[in-house]
Amino acid sequence: MRPPQSPFGEFILIYCRIILYSETITILAGMEEKQSFNVHKDLLAVHSTYFSNLLSEKGLGADEKISISANASLFADFISWVYFGEFLKVENDALEGEQAVDDLWELARYFQAPAFQNFCMDDCRTYCKGSEIDPKNSPWPFVEGIKKMYSITPRGSKLRKLAVDSLSYKNPLHENKRESAVWKEWKALLTGQNSREAWINDLREDFAVEAGTDWNNVPPVSSFSLTHIW
Repeated sequence: MRPPQSPFGEFILIYCRIILYSETITILAGMEEKQSFNVHKDLLAVHSTYFSNLLSEKGLGADEKISISANASLFADFISWVYFGEFLKVENDALEGEQAVDDLWELARYFQAPAFQNFCMDDCRTYCKGSEIDPKNSPWPFVEGIKKMYSITPRGSKLRKLAVDSLSYKNPLHENKRESAVWKEWKALLTGQNSREAWINDLREDFAVEAGTDWNNVPPVSSFSLTHIW
């Protein structure tokens, strides 16, 4: 009698069959200067509805190419995950800096690749948890990170939910000394000062709701003060 196979073993076997029998196609990624990636078509289709639909519609042959505007470094991380289940290992463990995973999550949303979105979200959550253990090397939340998570995502995004939950749990206006430089930076962000971008109002509203404030009673940004929600 053969011993039962683990789900992971079956998963690897499926991957091997896909790679063995699937044609490859060249993906050209980048805004201006393109970088080429030779990828198995069926692997792309398995992980991304975007590519699955694109390949079905075009009926591309093995000698044809697809050009996409995605950042080549971010796409390299996506392809690394497709083949190896992890981000590409490079010096300093990042291609685009500490906020790259936010861009990768949004890239996954565009590619309609939910499993990769989950992987990116898990990475974000691990980083956030690390701030409790090692706040110097894993500072969270920080202004640029919150800006990134809101500016690249739409309303209702799970990444935005993670951001606002983090702010509610570890309110930077309580954590930092009042009127300090970092306190003023957070105040400017959370009250929408000096910005006309739509996502600023989304952040302000989400944070007010998360803090348990009735949004209908919160005055507009022009008359907003800390006493209204903190």
